[in-house]
Amino acid sequence: MKVNLAALAKGTRRLLKKFIYVRATRREHKNIKVAQESSKKTTDTCKICFAETYVDQMFLVPSCHHSYCLACMSDHVEYKLLDGVLPKCPHENCKTELQPDCCKEFLSPNLVIIMSQRMKEASIPAQDRIYCPNPRCSALFSRTKLQGSKKNSTRARKCPNCKNPCMSREERELRWLASRERWRQCPKCRDMVSLASGCYHIYCRCGHQFCYKCGAKWGHGRPTCRCPIWDERNIIYAGQNVGQKFRNEKRTM
Repeated sequence: MKVNLAALAKGTRRLLKKFIYVRATRREHKNIKVAQESSKKTTDTCKICFAETYVDQMFLVPSCHHSYCLACMSDHVEYKLLDGVLPKCPHENCKTELQPDCCKEFLSPNLVIIMSQRMKEASIPAQDRIYCPNPRCSALFSRTKLQGSKKNSTRARKCPNCKNPCMSREERELRWLASRERWRQCPKCRDMVSLASGCYHIYCRCGHQFCYKCGAKWGHGRPTCRCPIWDERNIIYAGQNVGQKFRNEKRTM
């Protein structure tokens, strides 16, 4: 059997080239894998605790690109929030403000909510802030935006979140004082009315008539409620005031 040595040698060289190409490709892929594994083990030094930390456990501050470990960033932001301060980048003299979205990586959901609230507070001037008095809501609003077209109105606005009356600090203090002194608010004009003595039939300066005890409207000179028209204590108190006034006038004569 004759063998064509020239053809065999040519075929061998062709197979050898193909094998070398495949071997080189596999080696190249293997090198990429090693490079990826080595990058995961790369460390960096945290500038706060000075610990060598894997880069996937470091936080890179957007804009300024300062980096710190997640544990130190979590402590830094939490401390600032609980102190009522908007957190910034911990780097000395760096003024980059941290945003809630980028801090979700290391903050608890409750702290993210607190951070968003702090940022909203900072965007509203202190004298313009109104908090919903409802303990289950406590939403923050701008008094100017809340009043809108009713800028000069004394009527209590409603919280857009829970629909309860939303008042400023001055309005809350007035309500507290009115409750302590047992003042009443005119159902029509909302002005405060104080009853020192006399009957419960109130004739407001706006022309509206109502019962001081329950606020029900008076119509055609008659009450629409079943409250008593007067209280004996108010009548006695009124008589004492008249007597005292008479004695004071007599002394000055």
